[in-house]
Amino acid sequence: MIIDSRTLTPGTNIEADLCIVGAGPAGIAIAREFLNHPARIVLLESGATTVRPENQFLCRGATSGQSYPPLHLCRRRVLGGSSSYWGGWSRPLDDIDFEERPWVPYSGWPFTRDQLKNEYARAHALWKLGAYDYDPQPGLERGPETSANFLNPAQNNFADVLFKVNPTRFGKTFLDEMEKAPNLRLMLHANAVEIEMDRDHKSALSVKVATLAGNRFTVSAKNFVLAAGGLENPRLLLASRASRESGVGNQNDLVGRFFADHLHIMLPRVPLNGRQPPAFFFPKPAANLAARSGAHHAPHPDDDGSIRGGMALTEAARRRDHLLGLAITIHNPDDPHDVVHPTYSNLGYSSLQALLRPLAHGEVPDLLGYHFRLILQHPINAFALSYRRLIKTPWRSFSIGVRAEQVPNPNSRVLLDSERDAFGMNKVRLDWQLTEQDRDSLRRARQMLERDLNFPVPAAKPAPQAAAPLEIVAASHHMGTTRMHRDPKLGVVDESCRVHGIHNLYITGCSVFPTTGWAPPSLTILALALRLADRLKQSL
Repeated sequence: MIIDSRTLTPGTNIEADLCIVGAGPAGIAIAREFLNHPARIVLLESGATTVRPENQFLCRGATSGQSYPPLHLCRRRVLGGSSSYWGGWSRPLDDIDFEERPWVPYSGWPFTRDQLKNEYARAHALWKLGAYDYDPQPGLERGPETSANFLNPAQNNFADVLFKVNPTRFGKTFLDEMEKAPNLRLMLHANAVEIEMDRDHKSALSVKVATLAGNRFTVSAKNFVLAAGGLENPRLLLASRASRESGVGNQNDLVGRFFADHLHIMLPRVPLNGRQPPAFFFPKPAANLAARSGAHHAPHPDDDGSIRGGMALTEAARRRDHLLGLAITIHNPDDPHDVVHPTYSNLGYSSLQALLRPLAHGEVPDLLGYHFRLILQHPINAFALSYRRLIKTPWRSFSIGVRAEQVPNPNSRVLLDSERDAFGMNKVRLDWQLTEQDRDSLRRARQMLERDLNFPVPAAKPAPQAAAPLEIVAASHHMGTTRMHRDPKLGVVDESCRVHGIHNLYITGCSVFPTTGWAPPSLTILALALRLADRLKQSL
């Protein structure tokens, strides 16, 4: 059942067995596990089924510290959340990412990757990514220029890795089954503004909800899950100050701390001089590759993903040189659809595409005025990149996109800003802080990469630029702000994603990641959500 929360009578109290705040991939994944289950489920979504300006502007907030994109451009208040516009790149974290590493402060998950393998496989199927197989050996044809020829293998610093890519739109894909589920109430335009606690602060009693139409109501439940993302999860906890000034779950001043993102840099172009990059790095259809590789699980006929090759620092190199995780992918810098940077790096072009895609299907574009203004501000960018896409720009050079791990840092954090939104709730203030370890690890890995580069010829190899400043771009992966740890003095949630000291309040999403690794976070987000759903099924 789908409910427009703006139509509810003010003061209404809705009772449920489980209330989920946030209908992005994590929230939808948990809700789906309870479809046609005896439990009564309420799924709260701030937005609608399409992006609307009045909802999107609620994402506005302040930033400080390391340069960061405007917060309303790197989040979506819409059913499906980030999956409504993501590129859909997937990969599990590495084994070493779960370890307590002596050279990485505050590192270590309370379980291993092997203990998450079943949930990873289930998340893979939910995402429609085909076979759960990330072995690069049988996965891609190498062609005449292999990845071994691309980098000097004698150094053993980098190894082949695979990405599975499928931009599944969770809001659209699962809308019909959520609408038909008799035990699920999907409530749109529902903005959670406060968690109400009992007198002893041991149990969550209800969530206060507001709409832009002016009505307010509450949802009372036996269990609550926050799945609103790495900025909104801590914001809601910090803003819930009715019974404790520090907020909910913040007895050790950890809520909002340890904000981390993936660090993206783009290295200078390398001319091809008539040669081609290794075929290993080009995207290939997942279904065809699965058949060629002899995968044990054939992809579903509806799967429409692809597989793409990359390279990552080996575990041995990371241990030997005490480096953070890092991976590279190869891109055509003249192709606007083959980028490693987030889409806000090409604002005019992104807005033009946001208008043209729905018009081509006879639909009215979202945020029409907003995108039109951006096109007018960046006309050359918009139309030049569109022209390059139409003529299918050949590879004349290649760029190396780098994505790296950020070290856990308690001084990098999400706070409440003094400015308030339409509901009187403090807006987010993001203070993104990098450490010298972050920069040093990137510099040393970059030197290692440029030293090992073996393509196309030594004369064309880019010279080491150890002294050159690193232009770091955020990936808009908001991680770590309600981190997981068995010790309540080091984490907001325990290994079951339950908030320490509160028996019925849980948090999911990448805000619980203790460390980030270098891999895209989405597959791990889904795996953790399914793991939490299993626990909740037992309690309900």
